[in-house]
Amino acid sequence: MRVNQANWNARTPIQVSSAFYGLDGRVNCADWFADFEWTDLGELPGRDVVHLQRHLGTETVVFAERGARTVGLDISGESIKQARRIAVEQDADVEYIQSNVYDAVAALGGRTFDVVYTGKGPGPLGRCSGRTVACRWGDLRR
Repeated sequence: MRVNQANWNARTPIQVSSAFYGLDGRVNCADWFADFEWTDLGELPGRDVVHLQRHLGTETVVFAERGARTVGLDISGESIKQARRIAVEQDADVEYIQSNVYDAVAALGGRTFDVVYTGKGPGPLGRCSGRTVACRWGDLRR
């Protein structure tokens, strides 16, 4: 776990400076979501959303912009630091918590959410699969 965390901490400054993440304003992060995702998610205003494996939080900010009460969780302290900065710069009300996904239930203090979202791609833990993680994430869902 520590090796993975160190890996993502080291990647963060490189990715923050990359045009890929759209921090220069040239990319609309809402476009990273497929149409079916917005359909599946439904209306977000007033709903509680937790976004696991958040990295820089660019998509997490989109949930907040669409009216959700939003929490982002990530293993990387450097990613969380940058995600908080990005949220402030975009005037988005997002709470960020540093934790690995295996400890998400405890790190979130037993809170439950209307939406538990993990996104696409490998994320800071690598591809998460298996009953243990899925069951624990299920504990976050209302």
